[in-house]
Amino acid sequence: MRIFLGNFSVEAEIASSTLSHAVGLMGRSIPEDFGMLFLFPHTVRTLFWTFGMREAMDIIFIDDRWRIV
Repeated sequence: MRIFLGNFSVEAEIASSTLSHAVGLMGRSIPEDFGMLFLFPHTVRTLFWTFGMREAMDIIFIDDRWRIV
């Protein structure tokens, strides 16, 4: 899925299951314009553990109205 934020876009893999949330991008080499969109069935407070990440990453939190918060 391609996600657009103004003039910037990123190809994103969807993580919507408990397993995909736990594994995330761990241990993978990814291109600079690739990311993962974590979807939850309701608003949650969560933590992201970046163990096993090979590249630096940014995290953006989006609320239930699709606003960056």
